Amino acid sequence: MSLLVAGFALLSAAMALSSPLSNSREWVLFVLTLVVLTPGAIAGGRVFAQKVEAAAGRGALAELATLAAVGILGVLIAARFSYALGHPSSAVMLALGLAWTLGLAWVAHRLICGKRLIPAGGTAVGGTLDDPRAAMAWVVVAGLALVSLLAFFPPRFFHVGQLAVSLVLAGVLLVLHLRWRPAAPRWAGLLLDVTVTVLVIMVVTDVSGYQEYLRPNARTFLVDDGSPLLPGVLAAASRTHEGFFLAPLNDMLHGRPLLVDTTSQYGVGIFYFLAAYFHLAPLGYGALALLSGFLTGLQFALAYGVLRLAGVARTLAMPAVIAAVAGLVMGSVGSPDDFPSTGALRYGIPWLVVATALLTARRPHRRRAMWATAIALVACASAWSFETFAYAGATYTAAVAFEAGARERGHRLRTFATAIGAVLAACVVAHLILGVSTRVFAGAWPDWSTYVAYLNVYGADSTLYLTSVPWTPGLPMVLVHLASLACLAGLVARDHEILLARRPALIAIAATSGLGLASFSYWVGQSHQLVLLVMGLPVVVVAALWLSLADDPRARVPSVLKLVALAAGLWLAATLAISGWQDTQGKWRRTALAHTLPWTGDERSLPDALTRLWHNPPSDRRSLVAQRLLDRHMPPGTPALVIMEPQLTVETLVRSDRVNVLPIGHPEQENLVPDHADPRVIATVDALRPGTLMLTQPAAWNTPVKPPTVYFPSRLVRVQRLALDRIRSRFGLEVVDRAPGGLAIVRLRARR
Repeated sequence: MSLLVAGFALLSAAMALSSPLSNSREWVLFVLTLVVLTPGAIAGGRVFAQKVEAAAGRGALAELATLAAVGILGVLIAARFSYALGHPSSAVMLALGLAWTLGLAWVAHRLICGKRLIPAGGTAVGGTLDDPRAAMAWVVVAGLALVSLLAFFPPRFFHVGQLAVSLVLAGVLLVLHLRWRPAAPRWAGLLLDVTVTVLVIMVVTDVSGYQEYLRPNARTFLVDDGSPLLPGVLAAASRTHEGFFLAPLNDMLHGRPLLVDTTSQYGVGIFYFLAAYFHLAPLGYGALALLSGFLTGLQFALAYGVLRLAGVARTLAMPAVIAAVAGLVMGSVGSPDDFPSTGALRYGIPWLVVATALLTARRPHRRRAMWATAIALVACASAWSFETFAYAGATYTAAVAFEAGARERGHRLRTFATAIGAVLAACVVAHLILGVSTRVFAGAWPDWSTYVAYLNVYGADSTLYLTSVPWTPGLPMVLVHLASLACLAGLVARDHEILLARRPALIAIAATSGLGLASFSYWVGQSHQLVLLVMGLPVVVVAALWLSLADDPRARVPSVLKLVALAAGLWLAATLAISGWQDTQGKWRRTALAHTLPWTGDERSLPDALTRLWHNPPSDRRSLVAQRLLDRHMPPGTPALVIMEPQLTVETLVRSDRVNVLPIGHPEQENLVPDHADPRVIATVDALRPGTLMLTQPAAWNTPVKPPTVYFPSRLVRVQRLALDRIRSRFGLEVVDRAPGGLAIVRLRARR
């Protein structure tokens, strides 16, 4: 593990010093870490350890491992201290990292040559964990690791009051875990698990949605750098992101087939699922918000179920899920209602793969059925969306790799290859079904070119990305998963007895770590606080699973080291839980649970809140005015020529049950792929006839276009301006009707 951390530190420092960070360089660092550093550290470390152990014994190897860990953690702490003093940490990290590498090589050479690491009569700093001195040495390592982890925390985590509260909470949780052994019947424990599950779902489910930002007392959020996020900005961001789902759905529900007449950046299969839902629910922001929030609540509840099925004690599983809900959902900016792509609509299937992989070990008699279910889920994910497929595929691959590694040596490669081949074949079948179904029902084969163009935009266009800041919490998150997989590989290599005793927990660790590593790819180039919180759930689950293993007597972890690990883990859980307390206070009123309890003040009852959001109250009152204009001048349900600011365009079309005559469902989305959108827009404009009516905003005709990812009211985006300019070059525009809010119906008149 020390080799992996050192390699990552040296590589990242060298890249930071060579040139400024960019999206492409972050991707290079991420890929090199996964493809080169991680397998290289595991394989190289194993060979290195074998040579040292053969020459000097296991005790000397443990001493070397202890010193190496202390050294590299010291390098990280020194670099962070340098950064706090205003000096470039990359240069310090590179210099000290190289010194650490040379020192490690020198010490290892002495050991391999038969020389003692500690002179005769000296006191060893390491050894096997059965040695009390070795245990204390590893306690020091654990302490330094915790300090190194804290170096990545934002300053707000170190408020004196918050530290005091977190320490008290951690102490109480530790005492409960060590001492509380209730002699309750099994049904009482199951009832407690069900209660926790229901409470998690009700807290995560947001029944206010975008309406929260329209309140007179709407809350202003602060991000880690102290900059404010005003309610109006969050409302616009929410409408934009939900519109990315609603606009393609509106087209689909009006007979425009996906991958034929319309395309979305968020996938394919996900929209067939949503279309089925909106055959029951009224199409709109509110119903989408309810679905996104409820499914995300199920996702967090499933994470708790994974912990319990893996054998994690309730005294560890409950603090973990409470910390995840309080810190990652309640303490975050916005909610899954606002940004559906951050919730279960994207990550739900991978978590189902984690659960089914766990059940293969938990229910051996149904092992084949569970693996078949996991394969079917990955195949579904391959048609769902590219991101979901990547996450589900990584989750499945990690679980299969553990399953293969735990088998006899002669069967490992065959087991792994068979499992991967089966899932690839299932994915091919899924896409054949999708392609043939599209051909039969839409009359054309799927055209993936626009969807691939969206993927290319988000993979290369730096204007859509935020590069990471130094010492961001995202780095220890990815290292947690890398360390997890490295430790798992070590257990498999040594054939530790705990492999059989805690197999469900270990395969859950493998699957969740694979999901966490894949999820980290979303952070690369999107280094924002919200994205880090999305990545947090796998980290919390993996940490709780490892704490459970360390607490298992069969792991033979010394008592003092076990106590330190439990105390540190529970303190981190308490810190995460209270880290966003101010935001939690403001967001509590949005939860389904707050609308259920009788002492929540002026909040509506839960049925009232659900009914209100289900019927999609307007997020922009101008959409009602625009809807009345369309209904006054055009037959119900007919396509309408609409060129207004993007969010207002989407809401107006959805509320009026119409599609745009132009091939512009969501202007912000089509604007990302001009090579695909522009020719279709030009062809549609060229086919317009004199007398056509258009809903528009005359005040926006001559204003500068709206930049990508920036909210400016009353501004069109580039693709809309392209359509408008071409219309104005062909036709004169006669105002037929005006309405409040700067809206107007104009008639296209032929130029003489």
